[in-house]
Amino acid sequence: MSETERIAHALTDRTLPKSEWTHHAHLRAGLWHVVTLIESFLDGQDRSEPLDVIAERLIADYGDRDLPLTAILAGGVVFGACPAWLGCA
Repeated sequence: MSETERIAHALTDRTLPKSEWTHHAHLRAGLWHVVTLIESFLDGQDRSEPLDVIAERLIADYGDRDLPLTAILAGGVVFGACPAWLGCA
């Protein structure tokens, strides 16, 4: 497992120690969530369609700029629960 995966899984499992929640860890977790979301989205797409058609569908499904904040305020993130020490659970 990569360091990025370890951090992302620990964050979503609510086991990441606060001392490890650094700016770099935040970037790693964010990258993991974006890549995972897009891979999951693309798995359900007809890859023979024009890229712009697929992009418009991605934007329609995930383009709400308030989506991450909405998920956090609801007590979780797209792929797991928000750590209690972030104050959103």
